[in-house]
Amino acid sequence: MIVVMVMNKKIILSVVFTMLLGIATAKVVYSKTISSYDKKSNNTVYFLQLGVYTNKNSMQLDTKSIENKIVTQENDKYYVYVGISKSKKNLEKVSKLYKNDGYSLYIKEMSVLNNEFLVNLEQFDKLIESAKTNEEINTINMVILSSYEEMVIKS
Repeated sequence: MIVVMVMNKKIILSVVFTMLLGIATAKVVYSKTISSYDKKSNNTVYFLQLGVYTNKNSMQLDTKSIENKIVTQENDKYYVYVGISKSKKNLEKVSKLYKNDGYSLYIKEMSVLNNEFLVNLEQFDKLIESAKTNEEINTINMVILSSYEEMVIKS
């Protein structure tokens, strides 16, 4: 019984040590990725703009059927974005989701200063590049918009 308990403690300690080592390694790699990204950072990001509204109620009515969107307010205007990418080619894929429904879309170039979001966006862009179906593109786009809202707008 005592031998089993000692072996269990050794196993538990090994597992805990391995987990801590993995977490420490991940933090080091992540911080190096972020810092190297800072050095080569290109903050240019392309937004797929659905429209600009001067009236909040009009904006809400016109975009009611669009689930995946970000709305920002600047100078008494409401800007509606339905896609974000570092690649115009990827935004063309996303735009097809909305053009089929008759929406007119514009690509707007902006600068984003949140490096964590930019690193994530590069990974999401790779997923969109390899996506084959509209459903895959829509799902990835939804995650990008949610990430932007969480990491950039709310922070």
